[in-house]
Amino acid sequence: MKGLILGASSLLGQQQLKKYQNDWSHLVLHAKSLKELNNLAFSLPKGIKAEFFPCDFSAPQENALVEFDKYLQRLGSIDMIILGSGVWQSFSEFSKNSLEDMYLSWHTNYFYPLALIKTALPYTSKSTKLVAWHLNDSLVEQSLWTSTGPILGAFKILLKQIAKEQLWVYEEIITDLKTTPQSLKIYPTLQVEATL
Repeated sequence: MKGLILGASSLLGQQQLKKYQNDWSHLVLHAKSLKELNNLAFSLPKGIKAEFFPCDFSAPQENALVEFDKYLQRLGSIDMIILGSGVWQSFSEFSKNSLEDMYLSWHTNYFYPLALIKTALPYTSKSTKLVAWHLNDSLVEQSLWTSTGPILGAFKILLKQIAKEQLWVYEEIITDLKTTPQSLKIYPTLQVEATL
């Protein structure tokens, strides 16, 4: 099975990498830095061909999408896309952000991952599976006043629409945020909510 994991060093990325460890044949793994990807290399089972695509979504290089497309050309067809990228702040922290910080957060968590998925479309098929994580509904409602709630809702709808139009299998993993440490980690419950 050939896979693309965006945010491979995230909790969701690592969990899905391990879940299908006996099925992978060729992977393109994305993380913010090459150091994070090198750390992952030690956990990969032998026999898996893996290519590393380091890119910080908050400050991507000008030609990042062109480079990303080259990785996808080598991969060929994509059986599974796992969207584990993104960082989160507690709501009290987010409410203190400037408009510039809010835009940067939206760009990092939503706009750039969507651009990467759009770039990957020519390499997918009707049997491709998209796995993505989202906050549970109560956390989305709490975040409405921070202005991240509406864009999170739109992002969720967009991902489902892309999967539906491409006739992909869509799996959504619901995430609960506990008290968020400075490292901005997420704590997934790993509960599948819906498959289209």
